Amino acid sequence: MKSALEPFCENPRDGFSRILREDIHADVNAFTSSAHESYAEPGDTVLGDFIELAEERITVEPCVAYPQVGIRGFAGGLFFKEALLGSETSYKAFNRLSSGLFVVSQPKGWEGAVAVCDGTYDGWFASPEYRTFRCKSGKLEPAYLSALLPTPWFQYELSKLTRGQGARRERLRPEMLLGMGIRMPSPEKQNKALEAIEGLRLIPDSKANFLESVDALVPALLHQLFNGRTVRNEGRISGQDTERLILGNFGRHGSQVPARRLAR
Repeated sequence: MKSALEPFCENPRDGFSRILREDIHADVNAFTSSAHESYAEPGDTVLGDFIELAEERITVEPCVAYPQVGIRGFAGGLFFKEALLGSETSYKAFNRLSSGLFVVSQPKGWEGAVAVCDGTYDGWFASPEYRTFRCKSGKLEPAYLSALLPTPWFQYELSKLTRGQGARRERLRPEMLLGMGIRMPSPEKQNKALEAIEGLRLIPDSKANFLESVDALVPALLHQLFNGRTVRNEGRISGQDTERLILGNFGRHGSQVPARRLAR
């Protein structure tokens, strides 16, 4: 019979790192929501004031291969899929992607299957079920929209658009998305907020060595906990030394984050 602790003990290092990274990303999203609310201009506006439908439809040819992309739910981003021969699909056309386009899955938009395309996916193709929009010049920066997508409040607003009767979900049609109520900061304030957001996003990468140190320490700490003896007695490291090492790594690598930019 498996112990209740066994799933955790199978790989505690991965679990601790994952939780820490998730906490950091949650903090970034919370900061983004707060900054957006603070900077947003007053007035009744809808998303259609800031984006417009923009689709480059490419006619499907039977003998041509079309490399595909998909979208993960909950703003998890785009991902590569296998190429399709034109003869392998019933679609008459695909949407060709380009950097800066806002890509929305009609059938799965309710669960946050939306993303802003970056240069990685330039020239790749998406099903016509993925509608594409362009940010209006002088109104909305694609990078700012990309930062908004993972925030819980934006995801909630998307889910509200597609609520049907009972548990049924409707397709996220373009007119529904364009009619979503939202206030937006000016482009200048969008860029100001982005400076701080991008600074916060450096934290997970700048903590890589910190996480490696934690990963190396977790098994020893668990051994100490479950065996009732200090780690120092086995020639490893004490709890005090552990704290010093962790905080030392955290502070040292954290200093890479531009604090002055975050304080704006």
